[in-house]
Amino acid sequence: MEKISYEPISKLMVTLLNLDKLNTYDFLAAELDASKSTISKVKKGRDVCIRHYIHVIGCVMSIIRLTFFG
Repeated sequence: MEKISYEPISKLMVTLLNLDKLNTYDFLAAELDASKSTISKVKKGRDVCIRHYIHVIGCVMSIIRLTFFG
């Protein structure tokens, strides 16, 4: 079975997180109910569970008022 790469999602997420300085570790940990360790991995684009990618992107998109089209 071929391994799925989340690298494009990771790059999008890191770009969105870097758009706003309000996306601090404390803020994201509280919003996403995740540990600071997980938030650190997320902000560095490290390989984390797909659900973390989805939560972070959803959170950031709602903050900057963008929507998914589809």
